[in-house]
Amino acid sequence: MGNIISSFQEIVNRMPDQTAVVFEGKSWTYRELDLQSDKVATFLTKYQVKGRQVGTAMTRGQEWIVALLGIWKAGATYIPLDLAHPHERLESILSDCEISFVICSHESRFKPYNIPTCYIDEISVYGEESRKLPLPEENDKAYIIYTSGTSGEPKGIPTNHRQAVRMSRISKDKYFYVNAGDRMLQLAGLNFSASMVETLTALLNGVCLVMAGDKERHSPKLLVELIEHEHVVSAIIPPALLAVFPKVPLAGLKTLLVAGEGVAPDVKNYWMRGRRMVNAYGFTENSVLVMSGVYKEDTPTNDIGTLVPDSVAYVLDEDLNPVPDGVAGELCVGGSQLTEGYWKRPELNAQKFIKNPFITDSDSKAGRNQRLYRSGDRVMRLSNGHFLYLGRLDNQIKIRGMRIELSEIEQCLNHYPGVSMSIVVAKERMERKVLVAYLQSHQEIDKEKIATFVAGKLPDYMCPAYYVTLQEFPMTINRKIDRKHLPEPDWKHSNEWKEKPVTEIEQEIAQIWRDILGGSTVGRYDNFISLGGDSISVLLMTNAVEEAFDITLRVEDVFSRLNLDTLAQFIEQSLLETQDNVNKVSHKNIYEHCPLSLALRNLWSQCVSSQEMNESYKLALFLPQHSDIKIDILQKAWNKLVQEQEVMRMSFPLGLDGEPYIRVAPFVYADIPMRELEKMEDFWEAVHALYSLTFSVEKGPLHRVCLYRYPSGEYMLVIIIHHLVTDGWSARLLNEKLQDNYLQLSQGHQLPVEKYSYRDYLVWSGEQLSDAIKEERKSFWKEYLSGSSCLSFEGRETGMESVKKQGSAKYIPMDTELVKQLELFCEQNAVTPLVACLSVFQLVLLKYAGQTDFVVGLAATDRKRSEFHGLLGYFATLLPVRVIKSRGESFDWYAQRMMEEVVNLLGYSLPLNIILDCMEGNTDLKSSPQLIRIAFGMEEVASDIDVPEEWITSSSFDMALIIHKYKGNYSFHFQYATMYFDEGFITRFCNSFQVALRFLLNKPSHSIWECPLLSEAEIADRISPFKFSDLSLPEWNVVERFEETADKQPDREAYCWSGFRMSYGELKKTSDCLATSIRSKCAAISEKQETVSIGIYLREKKYLLPAIMGVLKSGGCYVPLDISLPAERLAFILGDADISLLLVDEIPEFEIPCGTLLITNLVEEQSPVAFHVAKPAPEDTAYIIYTSGTTGKPKGIPISHRSLALFAKSQAEIYRLLPDKRVLQYASAGFDASVMEIFPALIAEASLVIPTEQERKDATLLLDLMEKEKVYCTLLPPALLSVLPYRALPHLKTLVVGGESTPADVMERWMQGRRLVNAYGPTENTVVTTCLEVSGNSLPNNIGFPLPGVSCYVLDNTMTLLPDYVSGELYIGGLQLTSGYLNREDLNRDKFVENPFASLEDKKMGRNIRLYKSGDKVMRTPEGSFLFLGRMDSQVKVRGFRIELDEIARQLEEYPSILHAIVILKEYGEEKRIAAYLLTDRKEKVELEQVRNFLISRLPAYMIPSAWAVLENFPLTLNGKVDRKSLPEPELLVAEEYEPPFGKEEETLAQIAAQLLQLPKVGVCTDLLDMGLTSLQVMELAHEAQEKQVAISVTDIYKGRSIRNILASKTNSLFYWGNEPDAKKPVVILVCGYPYFKPFYDRFVERLKDDYSFFIFESFLECFKDKEQICTNDLLDYYGKVIKAKLPGKEIYAVIGHCLGGELGMLLAEHLRMHGHPSIKALIIEGFIRRDKSLLIPITSGNQLLQKYSKITNAIIESMPQLAFGGEMIVCLATKAPSRFMFETEQPDSDRLIREMWSASEKNRSDWKLLYPRTICYELDTDHWGIFDEKPLVSLYEIVKKHWNINPF
Repeated sequence: MGNIISSFQEIVNRMPDQTAVVFEGKSWTYRELDLQSDKVATFLTKYQVKGRQVGTAMTRGQEWIVALLGIWKAGATYIPLDLAHPHERLESILSDCEISFVICSHESRFKPYNIPTCYIDEISVYGEESRKLPLPEENDKAYIIYTSGTSGEPKGIPTNHRQAVRMSRISKDKYFYVNAGDRMLQLAGLNFSASMVETLTALLNGVCLVMAGDKERHSPKLLVELIEHEHVVSAIIPPALLAVFPKVPLAGLKTLLVAGEGVAPDVKNYWMRGRRMVNAYGFTENSVLVMSGVYKEDTPTNDIGTLVPDSVAYVLDEDLNPVPDGVAGELCVGGSQLTEGYWKRPELNAQKFIKNPFITDSDSKAGRNQRLYRSGDRVMRLSNGHFLYLGRLDNQIKIRGMRIELSEIEQCLNHYPGVSMSIVVAKERMERKVLVAYLQSHQEIDKEKIATFVAGKLPDYMCPAYYVTLQEFPMTINRKIDRKHLPEPDWKHSNEWKEKPVTEIEQEIAQIWRDILGGSTVGRYDNFISLGGDSISVLLMTNAVEEAFDITLRVEDVFSRLNLDTLAQFIEQSLLETQDNVNKVSHKNIYEHCPLSLALRNLWSQCVSSQEMNESYKLALFLPQHSDIKIDILQKAWNKLVQEQEVMRMSFPLGLDGEPYIRVAPFVYADIPMRELEKMEDFWEAVHALYSLTFSVEKGPLHRVCLYRYPSGEYMLVIIIHHLVTDGWSARLLNEKLQDNYLQLSQGHQLPVEKYSYRDYLVWSGEQLSDAIKEERKSFWKEYLSGSSCLSFEGRETGMESVKKQGSAKYIPMDTELVKQLELFCEQNAVTPLVACLSVFQLVLLKYAGQTDFVVGLAATDRKRSEFHGLLGYFATLLPVRVIKSRGESFDWYAQRMMEEVVNLLGYSLPLNIILDCMEGNTDLKSSPQLIRIAFGMEEVASDIDVPEEWITSSSFDMALIIHKYKGNYSFHFQYATMYFDEGFITRFCNSFQVALRFLLNKPSHSIWECPLLSEAEIADRISPFKFSDLSLPEWNVVERFEETADKQPDREAYCWSGFRMSYGELKKTSDCLATSIRSKCAAISEKQETVSIGIYLREKKYLLPAIMGVLKSGGCYVPLDISLPAERLAFILGDADISLLLVDEIPEFEIPCGTLLITNLVEEQSPVAFHVAKPAPEDTAYIIYTSGTTGKPKGIPISHRSLALFAKSQAEIYRLLPDKRVLQYASAGFDASVMEIFPALIAEASLVIPTEQERKDATLLLDLMEKEKVYCTLLPPALLSVLPYRALPHLKTLVVGGESTPADVMERWMQGRRLVNAYGPTENTVVTTCLEVSGNSLPNNIGFPLPGVSCYVLDNTMTLLPDYVSGELYIGGLQLTSGYLNREDLNRDKFVENPFASLEDKKMGRNIRLYKSGDKVMRTPEGSFLFLGRMDSQVKVRGFRIELDEIARQLEEYPSILHAIVILKEYGEEKRIAAYLLTDRKEKVELEQVRNFLISRLPAYMIPSAWAVLENFPLTLNGKVDRKSLPEPELLVAEEYEPPFGKEEETLAQIAAQLLQLPKVGVCTDLLDMGLTSLQVMELAHEAQEKQVAISVTDIYKGRSIRNILASKTNSLFYWGNEPDAKKPVVILVCGYPYFKPFYDRFVERLKDDYSFFIFESFLECFKDKEQICTNDLLDYYGKVIKAKLPGKEIYAVIGHCLGGELGMLLAEHLRMHGHPSIKALIIEGFIRRDKSLLIPITSGNQLLQKYSKITNAIIESMPQLAFGGEMIVCLATKAPSRFMFETEQPDSDRLIREMWSASEKNRSDWKLLYPRTICYELDTDHWGIFDEKPLVSLYEIVKKHWNINPF
């Protein structure tokens, strides 16, 4: 088998330049590893290490692998020393292993004193050239790994070279499944044997090892990104880590290993999809690998697979006898991979490594399998050879994949003074294992001291987190320790060992933290938030740190460094730097006219906008006072506060310029008014009088105060204060200052004087917000908010009762247990309660609104300087916070990302009005009157008393939630606009918040999408009506009920049609006759083999009922076919339904594949027959209705007799049908509404009135018929009812509408004098699912309550039940549900799902066990009815915008004279456009331009239809629904006045543009881009124009925009000046490369145009568009000729280019440098120094022009020579992953292309640094195509300004 080095050398010789290791973006080849490790080996030979042990005390990286190989090449044994272990433990290993030399890295903090050491980088740099060294022998020790030991000391396990090489071969084939060139992950800690498996598997098999850094190892998200980015195909991930992995596809990861501990079933089931998932089992004593198995769906998670080759395994009992398969025992392992035993532990070896009693003679002679290792693992062997792992037999456990001997910890604890005995157990806590130590002692053990003691002896993962001291351990009857009755530890107080602060700065910060947070222990690596800090205490801490170190800090600097060690380092660095005095706060005693800050002025403008808004900004403070308070001192304390804090005397008058300024009134001593209360009930009445007084913003004062004395003698100080002079912080601070003043005065002390004033803050804040800073922040907000949406709750404008007040409030306390869970979560995840609650708030909003991207306003404070922490005033700011994009990651991940987000946003805070001003590009947000409609905050309050909810009569936001904190309690304070929300909604929302919060806190590692919105009790209440086990079903079917009526009332009229009338008795005889004929035609029916499908195809309905009843009586099921259907569709239905016989009234003209039965003669010439009616089973099919399908093929929906009977019974009762009533049968037989008309009438013994086809289509004739026949009940489609002339119809008492929404005015008109029933239901649930008897206050879209036996649930896309008034998809179940679509199993799996809410009783009976996904968007009302909101799929995307077509239609119906509107998406060539169809009141003419303007005032521009049609009637299907396919072609409406073309060029461009835009004509002054011309169409316009001899470029189009302006500004299409050339300015050449100058480079040139004259070489696409031969050298020759001809004698200062343009520019610059321009410079932006010529643009587009351009670009790439430049060069590279592959594209690029581009970009950064190490290289925080966006553009300008010596702006 050889040794490690010879195996490694084989790989080096075979593939020297293959990448061997990747770490933190850098890669090393096998050749580089070989050369560097040779240096290490040569160096080590000086120390005579051959045959001895060499340790490594190193951090992760390639250098560790170099050291590893060097040690083996030197013939030594490798010993890893874990830097995380205590020094005492490391010293123990050094001594035990007799280590002779240690290799260190500079980052390591461990360096032994008595052993030679050297730093690895010194060896790499100064090491000598290698010399030939002897190879190790195969039995030489390769490495010794130390593991936890039962004696209290770690034990070493040696592995030899032969075993290590064999291990690498086995793991390659049975574990990792990798081949040479693949990439696998190295994740394990360097001191664990798993690291050897990973490393040797890669290095000895030609595999690239991707090493995870410490950041990735501790962040699941970053680790996933590394796996994706580096294309890792195989990795071993500990189950505990895998459980919290973001659930992303990781398509490239083909093999996933889990090992070390059990994997949860749900984790296994998710991650095994799409890949091989291997359960790896082993231990170091057998060279790590023992067993492995590939998981299958049914594989138990504890199945550890089968034995590795060359090994033997036995399952033995305690007497070492084998046990049969299926019986548990101890696993004992032997074979060639078994190690020699523990290092220098003969007693332990004798115990654990035993002679093999089962050795065969052949093995004995060969010296094989002579020993067995007793693993201590309890397993069971199965009959298939697999083993199940059942646990440990001893005291060994695994935590985080690390093997721990609990007895080793106990040995350590027992050596602590006072501890007589100890027990260590592993307990589950917050879904992770933690160690708890129980100490038996008669004295109280100091937990911190013993934690420190243990930390000095054991690794951190072996240190108990909790300690419990007991005088005696609980015992069982047998006097054994009763572990089950050991008490739970105090989970609040963890004693995980903390390293003490080291430096003076660290110690001083730790003391500050203790002073603020309380407690005694602060560790060096502690996090301020985890110790209990929040945003307020961070500000206090910032203030204290500033005072302690006399420095100035920004709060965001502190927020981003909340770990003590990192904060200390930052402060140390800050102390070294010179303090910038410009930033100091200045103080003035006199201000004349102090202006308002931008934020304050924004608030002022809202306050003066209306009295209601002014009233909404009142705050009330309730400050309880004791009965023994000294009133005179309180008066003085209050006046001192008013005197010291100028905001208490401020007002805001208007100056002469009409602008407000701050006026501070002189201080005048005034006593607090007092009022004695006779009874407690008088208090609120008195306070209300104070609260109701109006504040004058202009005159002041802006506070009122009164002291109330209760009858008990206690006092309450009430302060009403305006928000203009206070905020949440100030309110609490006011109370603190008042109490402090009182205390100081009562003790006779002098009160301190506040040095600064509020106006000092205003002046300072104005100075800080310079124009440059403002522009930078505006750019940030513009980018941050780009593409976001305003939050809107669907349906909130409906369902609200009319109320007079504009706002209201709701206060709800937070559950106390939930508060504890929240604080524990925040402590463990280093987030503030504010951020945790904000995260949940966003998630609940997301589920309520159904939006994944929106903005919430976060209330924050601007007190960034310590000078302002003691000031009262308005310091508040509102930060727009977007929802973090998530693919369903865990809640702890989301909260931590939100913490980072909020800290980042604080650094860019601006007044909200300025943020709004920079939102010009976002049409969606700009169209909303408020960017922020929902606000959130959290503040600590002075008391838990607030004004009564009913006093709040206005609201600044649609909804604002402020969580109040008071003495450890939390409460929700909602303020909301009553036009959008009511108290019920707010209560439900708050309940959902608490439910979601509780779930996410209890299960922080679960996906955020899993959180429920309803409590278990609410869910039980919601689903309780849908328990149908006790529901009695009809014991009859519709045929039996019909037969009863026919026998009982034979002369009663059954139906009439065009004067023809048939009684029940005649209908019975006729149908008997038909049934007899059907049976004679269909042998399957007569033999009762099956339910046979019988088609009904009738041109008139004269014999429809005989046909239907005849089929049902025969035992068949009827399938109605509409005569209007095309032959192809009829043929499909005949075949799909397997129709055996077709009943017709005329012989059809199309070919029929089955038999026919002409029923006309049969009915009219019938003779009496003796007939026995079939008795179908309840589950037999009664009929099959076909509906349209999304695939174009109709879907057959079978309905059973049971469902039909239940439905008919409920409908007859709802419509109150009686024997003397007459029902109109209007619907086509092929439409399920016919079922709703026919069967309820027949079972109720009523009569049906059937109109002829002529009567159905003529409104007058139809009404005449209804009047004549005295129709009592009818179902009419809304589209018909909308255009039906109104008649009184006195006999019509029940009118049913359904099928689609009915306009409110139509409902109101037709409900007069009768019952109007709104029915809703899909065919899949037997016609009707819900119905509502409409009343005067019913909403037109209320579809009512579920029918008996029908269940309805409103669910989101995770099938979570949604609260009332929250929109989601309607899922339908129950006893009317079809069994599924005929012959459509794929569709059935998608549309019919298991019902998770079915009761156990229903499941046993098979009832309500399936749900149908209706695709309808609804919301439930608290009463249990449902509001229909449209289709889930009515949402479309147009030009990237998400649009609800139903929303546009609803807005159109608000327009006077529009009765009904339909909005659809139409295709115009490749362009999608919105088309609106309007049904109008004929009395008024509709002006489309006015309608369009009406919509513009209500909707964003992208939602305005561009095509319109006004109709007198909508075309209807035979079923009475709007026939959308038959809607006429609408006309395109162009809003601008048409300007005709003049001249040939204008005519040519106008013609091309009209063709591209699919418009009849385009005016020459029309803005083509506003008309929707896409970037691809711009290229097509330029190309086609040039083909027709109109010489324009893409740049000309973007510059001119309209045809006339384009032609006026056209330039040479190949080269031109980018700005006006100026002899005084240096000439710079810009090489455009692939993108055209506009719209890509123009902003860059605009920024630099004042400093340079830019000569532009347009995109090379222009140069080669008409050429067959494409070569880069030809292009460079052309550039040279142009420069020579157009720029003769001019000095070229520099060449600039981006991407391919940068590469061409670099070649051009070198050419110019060698030919007369020796000083030329180059700026290369995102150019690839070694471009991968295999990464080409795929030629997949259907657009010929795009194909052509792609081919040109690929030819340029393939012919690109090697780049080189010898002059001064600046390189700028992007650091963000790209979002697209090409600049111009028709559709989103594939993820694969983007990944390849990003991988190439990362390699490119390394290549630049390797090939041009001295070149100035900048990395910009942007992506490839965003390099010229505003923010990076500023950086580019600064770079050019710095290095090219140009003047600043």
